[in-house]
Amino acid sequence: MPVFSTKSQIVAVVQLANKAGNNSFDGEDKTIFRDFAGSIGIILETCQSFYIAAQNQRGVTALLRATQTLGQSLDLEATMKIVMEQARILMEADRSTLFLYRREMGELWTKVADAEEKTRIEIRVPANRGIVGYVASTGQSLNIPDAYKDPRFDPTIDRRTGYVTRNILCLPVFNSANELIAVTQLINKQQGSFTASDEEFMRAFNIQAGIALENARLFENVLLEKQYQKDILQSLADAVISTDMKGRVVTINDAALELLGCPLGDVDGKNNKSLWSDNLIERLIWEIVPIENLQMRLEDSLQTGAKHYVPEQTLTLGTHTKKNEDGSICILAVSDRSTPNIFIPWNQFLTPQSELLDSTKVQKISRSIN
Repeated sequence: MPVFSTKSQIVAVVQLANKAGNNSFDGEDKTIFRDFAGSIGIILETCQSFYIAAQNQRGVTALLRATQTLGQSLDLEATMKIVMEQARILMEADRSTLFLYRREMGELWTKVADAEEKTRIEIRVPANRGIVGYVASTGQSLNIPDAYKDPRFDPTIDRRTGYVTRNILCLPVFNSANELIAVTQLINKQQGSFTASDEEFMRAFNIQAGIALENARLFENVLLEKQYQKDILQSLADAVISTDMKGRVVTINDAALELLGCPLGDVDGKNNKSLWSDNLIERLIWEIVPIENLQMRLEDSLQTGAKHYVPEQTLTLGTHTKKNEDGSICILAVSDRSTPNIFIPWNQFLTPQSELLDSTKVQKISRSIN
């Protein structure tokens, strides 16, 4: 006998077999059972409503947790891992993959694990090929209950990894300008196939994922631009030291380090270079480079945009060899303004009197500069 919901929809079928006493079911049994089946329908409908509510609550909690986690990293690859692990847990899927869209190359890129989960394989897919290619090119979502029956499914990745795909949920990821930046793909729901409710949750999830990916990509571009400028700076033959608007050193190239006395050509030159850079960054430029009236000139430039030309002069400073547990290191020593015969190592403020150096312990360096 069919069991109906309050909306007259069939929600189950119940069956009784072998009435006791070898008797047959009669019309009275049918009437009684029909009334009982109505009660079953109400109970099943109520249980289903509770199940959906509980499932929705779990989904909202997981989405909130994923959203909070996404903002914790600006590293693109780390963000990719966080995004898809949270999506896999949220959707109770066996695997999750995020394909980054590379517009200039017309491809989707990702890394996936092999069947044994031991190694990661780089995957590049044309942006118009397969399930992810279809989603990327159309911007539409796909919920496929049987992957191998869908003509758009490309089994190439399965053959490469040894993994068997059963069902797929695939959705696009857009940035704030509504441009495609990625495609998310969930594979093999742990129980059954992906539902319409799963699609709705993933759409909400992908909005947050799009924000996180866009932030990570912008940060990556900033790092690349910073490295590009650093490479250009290091390639210059002239000594270049850049400062912030307060006159504190931001960057210093090799030519400037050598001008100040850093022994770049020594065996330990690399260590010296790193040590010098670390100690000079964020120092006030006029405390490191003793040029006549440099503080006044630079402050005037920074505050009013005035241009100053410093005539040719002699730059006098010194270096001091200091011994520590790792051996000898060479450090910068700058002459004290009021006492020229006293040198301050690294020119730090409030240097203890015992650490000040007299001119006999310093190798003086004179440079003609303009």
